[in-house]
Amino acid sequence: MLSHCVSPIAVDLGTETLKIPFAMRILGRMKKNKWLNTPEFKKNSPTAKEFIRTEHYEFETIKNELTQKVQKLGKGFQVIQIKTHPFWEKLSESDWKNLQSKHLDHHL
Repeated sequence: MLSHCVSPIAVDLGTETLKIPFAMRILGRMKKNKWLNTPEFKKNSPTAKEFIRTEHYEFETIKNELTQKVQKLGKGFQVIQIKTHPFWEKLSESDWKNLQSKHLDHHL
């Protein structure tokens, strides 16, 4: 799960890419406000194939990676390398924080 949590942050930081089909990008724009305004992510929400993990990871290594990426995000909006999210499109700084916070809370 920790590795899964690393991936969306890596997309934000520009070290991983996320390929979203056109129809899903339309859906993302339509659902963006609903997701941003909901208090938490629902169980069994759809997951991008790039975020699905089946491998085994060394716990301490991946925990440290997640910690480092969260700390980097904590430095502010300027560290986010993609200015248009592949699924949600344009996001404000508070939107980015909101989505990452909800995602981490959802899993951890």
